[in-house]
Amino acid sequence: MTLVEIFIPRNFSIGQRVEIDRLKVLQQELARKFGGVTAFIRSSASGLWTNEHGHVEQDDIAVFEV
Repeated sequence: MTLVEIFIPRNFSIGQRVEIDRLKVLQQELARKFGGVTAFIRSSASGLWTNEHGHVEQDDIAVFEV
């Protein structure tokens, strides 16, 4: 068995929040395609990454495991 984690930003690049309904649709699609999914939607994780200018950015993310 292989575990795949998918990190989804909770905000669009324009700063608008991703609606919970969109994440639930993704959860249903992943469950249908892979036979199951665990989604950490409501308790967002915090991610750090370096942008193309070398600055550290922070994202709130939802995590899906299939």
